Amino acid sequence: AMTLCLSRVKTPFVAQMESDDEREDAGALCKMMTMLRGDGSLHGVSCLLKTVGWQRQGMERYVEWQNSCVSHLQMHKGRFIEIPALHQTGLFRTETVMQVTGEGIYRDGPSDEDDLDVPVDMWWWLSFFHSGKRCAKLSEVLFSWRQHPRQHTRTHGRLSIENLRKIKVHFLLRPNGPAHGRAVEVWSVGKSLDEWESALLSHADAPTLLTKVSWKPGMPLPDRWKGQPRVKKPKNKNGPVSCPVSIAAVAPVAAVAAVAPVASIVGVEDRKVDAADVRGGLGQQEE
Repeated sequence: AMTLCLSRVKTPFVAQMESDDEREDAGALCKMMTMLRGDGSLHGVSCLLKTVGWQRQGMERYVEWQNSCVSHLQMHKGRFIEIPALHQTGLFRTETVMQVTGEGIYRDGPSDEDDLDVPVDMWWWLSFFHSGKRCAKLSEVLFSWRQHPRQHTRTHGRLSIENLRKIKVHFLLRPNGPAHGRAVEVWSVGKSLDEWESALLSHADAPTLLTKVSWKPGMPLPDRWKGQPRVKKPKNKNGPVSCPVSIAAVAPVAAVAAVAPVASIVGVEDRKVDAADVRGGLGQQEE
């Protein structure tokens, strides 16, 4: 339906929403269009949101986190934790949507190009920022997200921890991704640490050097961040770069960002989900 809608667009701006969601403010799109027209550096404008319908504490934490990602920088930094906004909350330049989708076709599910089964919102935002596009939010609640027990957000297999991890790894390691061709540190504990190691090393563009750091917030910091390196043969004679990308697969990610003196922090977060909570809730960490 989203792709069909896009094929009929004749305007310079486009917005979409699902039929059971709400925009209580009749001027919501006008407000976002004013912001978008007023800032030529932006390719899209979103807004804050609230939930309506079936209320759950985990989802409220998730929405609270999304609403904390307001500036372009906050949204960009948050993209590997979870989607920093719902696609349907935004107004975008039509030209940008065509560029990000490739041929005006939203990616939703599997493709012949890879082995990923992707949810449309995650693929959209990771592709959007990977393409160098910019988005920011109005600091106003202009969208109501309908909740119910059977929504795909809670039940669909493509939103499993394992599947979302594969998608994050794809965008981390693909050409021009933040970890492409670089040494990588993974900060986490237990099963999450092992599964992130496996996902990274099994990727076609696996890092030439991967170091596991067993740590979670509240623990003493590792001695000079020493881990157990896993080395793959360098794909070029220069080998891995000296400054690693640090992937924090723990909660809260902010705790790592405050202390790790590496070239960059990529916040990612695994979380356990049940039908009564949220795809997210921003993370119960594995012990």
